[in-house]
Amino acid sequence: MKTIPVYDNFDRTKQIGYMKLDMSKLPTQPNYHFALAGRVLDKEILPDGTIRINSVEITSVSAVPNKDFTDKV
Repeated sequence: MKTIPVYDNFDRTKQIGYMKLDMSKLPTQPNYHFALAGRVLDKEILPDGTIRINSVEITSVSAVPNKDFTDKV
């Protein structure tokens, strides 16, 4: 499992929470990372104000070359 950030749909610089993802479910692509798009189905606000994403619906998965990868996940 890997913890990845979740960003606001309208402001891609604003992190709204995080989710855990089982990366073993994705095919391997050397020198690529995966960009996921989807919608949040269930979330909770933690005492420190962080939003934890409990369930998402993934609507698309794209493989993007690592040279274009700007997020430090």
